[in-house]
Amino acid sequence: MTGCRYSFELSDIGLESRLCVRSFVCADSSVTVTVHRAIPITDAANTDTSRISPMFSLKCNGSEVEGSQSDIDRGGVKYNMEAFKPGDLLELSVEEEGMKRVTASTVIPDLFPDCTTEFHKYDQWNRGALIKYEDDPETEDFYGAIVMTSTTNTETGLTWSGSEPPASGHDNLNIDYNAYSPVVTQLNGDYMFIWKDSDEEDNEYEIRYIHNGMSGEIYKKFTYMKLFKLSEEMYRTLCAWYDQGYNIFTYIGFFSPSACYTNINNGVGYFGSCSVRYTEPVEITNEF
Repeated sequence: MTGCRYSFELSDIGLESRLCVRSFVCADSSVTVTVHRAIPITDAANTDTSRISPMFSLKCNGSEVEGSQSDIDRGGVKYNMEAFKPGDLLELSVEEEGMKRVTASTVIPDLFPDCTTEFHKYDQWNRGALIKYEDDPETEDFYGAIVMTSTTNTETGLTWSGSEPPASGHDNLNIDYNAYSPVVTQLNGDYMFIWKDSDEEDNEYEIRYIHNGMSGEIYKKFTYMKLFKLSEEMYRTLCAWYDQGYNIFTYIGFFSPSACYTNINNGVGYFGSCSVRYTEPVEITNEF
């Protein structure tokens, strides 16, 4: 069986270059926005590597924001700004000669709501975390979570940390609606589980993951959660990344047009926002 929602020809997608803007803005953290020239796939053999010099504007709640500018690879430009706070409306505008002016906007969401987190052990390697949170039923909200583990060698004092990967088989093709199949993508190298509130009936979300920490008496291990509230733009972008990374039919040429989501008007890329909070660390023992 085969199926396709749309029919299109690569030669018909347009030959003009467009601006590519990429940025995820996290509340209370410094902000980086990168701008590149995007080349149509039909003209990929003639890539223009000359440096762009765009007119850049970022407004926060209607007021212009100042920032520093620097050149980056592939003829791009990077802009650095100070931190913003939850509730801020950010409006972006970038213009380069010979290309259409692009615009985008996002509102930084509030912190992840009050919650409790319960960790449990399935077997030697597989763990679970149940997040119970408060949610406003009148609004559509988007969430993300990263399970972090910190390990310390008590003899050397060295400490390292990292995110825990999802349980094996989570992305298997399954027609069972009750099967465990979360949306998991990578953000800055960490495994992030993402969902929207309408997916969960009881304001509970379960994460099943593989614990890869070192074993032995000399290691002291803790786990904690990074909990995100996402703007719709960031949520949809991460879902598109998931479609790209976990599409088992890619090798035979099947692909979903939804993976091309962008909120950059007249351009490509993404401009989204989030806020993050951390749970208290819990020590990992033989019982957990």
